[in-house]
Amino acid sequence: MPVDPMLQGLVAGFAVEAQEVVQKVTMDLLELEREGLETDALTRLYVRLGRHLHTLKGSAASLGMQDLSDIAHKLEDALAPLKANPQKMPRPVVDILLHGLDLFLLRAQAHADGRGEALPDPAAALAQLVADAPPPEEAAAMVAASGAWPPSPRRLRPRSPCPCRTRCRSPRTRAGACRRGR
Repeated sequence: MPVDPMLQGLVAGFAVEAQEVVQKVTMDLLELEREGLETDALTRLYVRLGRHLHTLKGSAASLGMQDLSDIAHKLEDALAPLKANPQKMPRPVVDILLHGLDLFLLRAQAHADGRGEALPDPAAALAQLVADAPPPEEAAAMVAASGAWPPSPRRLRPRSPCPCRTRCRSPRTRAGACRRGR
């Protein structure tokens, strides 16, 4: 079925906007991993992060991209318990959010390129994200008990190369947010 050129232009603009919003989310996630943030700072970061995810969800839905709206909604759901009780974000939750953002951006670009109709249903990938995510209380308890972050969940796709080769994951590298890479 032919796509309205005006709508396709809006979708292409959305893909660019989504990349910018994902960069902001990635920077907020980096900040939420830091030690020693006070409750007020954590609360502000979680509110801003929630606002960014909500923007992605609403913009995608307004353009008829329900798959992207569903992904952003799942990411909001993963964030909600931590937003209600601000704390340093556990590494497994950060990884889940980054995987979800990767999936979101890949699908947004496919829509912008006119390949949205050919995309597989994201239900399996969303189910995997949810299955890999430990409940926030469990992740926080694991961190407190061991003093170290638990192992990351299985990755949906390989990491992007980065000069620092330590903590970078693809959205960070794409966002230019690697603090260790030169």
